[in-house]
Amino acid sequence: MTPKDTGQEGLIFGLLNSTFTFLCAEFQGRQFAGRGIDSIDITVYEVAQLPFLDPKAIPQEAATRIIDAVHKIAERPILPVLEEVNLPDRRALDDAVLEAIGFEDPEERAKVLSELYAAVCQRVESRFERARSSQHPGEKRTRPNAEAIAEELFKELSPELTKKFPDGFVPMGTKTKSVELPQGIEDFERVTYNRLRVGGKLMDFDNPDEAEFIQFAVQSGASASIAIPVESIITHNSVTGYRNYLSELAKQVEDLASSRTQDRKLKQRIVEELRQKLGLRSLQADKTARLI
Repeated sequence: MTPKDTGQEGLIFGLLNSTFTFLCAEFQGRQFAGRGIDSIDITVYEVAQLPFLDPKAIPQEAATRIIDAVHKIAERPILPVLEEVNLPDRRALDDAVLEAIGFEDPEERAKVLSELYAAVCQRVESRFERARSSQHPGEKRTRPNAEAIAEELFKELSPELTKKFPDGFVPMGTKTKSVELPQGIEDFERVTYNRLRVGGKLMDFDNPDEAEFIQFAVQSGASASIAIPVESIITHNSVTGYRNYLSELAKQVEDLASSRTQDRKLKQRIVEELRQKLGLRSLQADKTARLI
């Protein structure tokens, strides 16, 4: 979510990560991807329909409590819901959100908080039970499909993050020179700032930006010849722009994968599937990246 008014990011972050919002998502979403899977699926438009407090209507004291609490939570790993609700910083966040909703009496908030956590735990345990009961005896639990998840997440990527190099980073009409690549492009290495190895052959460049330009073009799928700008300033601006683009792309891909799972291996598979859908050999701009 991008706030219309700057300065509200921390407050919005806290509201979105409250247990109240989680419970709403539980009811809005659906059990994910078939029998035996104990997670939920919720689409972007469904997230947009979740109930959400107007940040401007929240008293400053409650807003400060929400921001302080969510920042503390952000500094640690997030635990499963049944464990998360027992942590002091989680309870501090949810208590502050309840105050923002309108529960001014601390004793009343404590009672409502207990009821909220009971409802959340009951909902989650019920979902787990449905997942377990859908399995036949001796049947292995179905694993989430990384490819299917990546297909959905790919649609959520901003159009600005699906540009191709070099076409999307070199101005139209730029005068270029052609650089032929040796055979064996599948074995590619940035050896030094101005030296590449393609297959068994070395390619040396006087301008390090040209070596990086070739690297990025190969990462984006080039395999035969590459048109490099004649003017060095355009080459420099192109690789600098693409380096920043890759950094933002890698962050968004990681965030999208993390939004679906905290399982490290599954997240890695989702990231890899997204990389392939983007047609990239790497999501890294490392100057010595080995692409084999």
